[in-house]
Amino acid sequence: MPLFRRRGQEESQREPRRFIDLNDVKVEDEEERPVSYVRVAEVRRTDDLGRVRDLVHSGNIVIVDCTLVSSDEVVLKRIMDEMRIISRDANGDVAGLSKSLFVLTPQGIKIDRNKIRSQV
Repeated sequence: MPLFRRRGQEESQREPRRFIDLNDVKVEDEEERPVSYVRVAEVRRTDDLGRVRDLVHSGNIVIVDCTLVSSDEVVLKRIMDEMRIISRDANGDVAGLSKSLFVLTPQGIKIDRNKIRSQV
């Protein structure tokens, strides 16, 4: 018996309590965002790799475009060395797609260097 009752309302006149089984309730989920993205970064100097480092460490795959500095071998070598350091620190992988395109992956994603060839 409850301690407080509304005046003039008897026990038998009250509505029975209704309970909702939460397993039966269907709630529309919010639009789920992908955990990681494939991003493209255009690099002109080694300072531009700071943003690339942040992207890789947060779980994104980054395609690094170095075409603007591909003619300068010294800068390109420094960028490649820095990308190796980033991939090692992130426990990921780095591979070249061409002379000026590279792929950096985060932890848990490795790059297969075997080419898939046609069977002609």
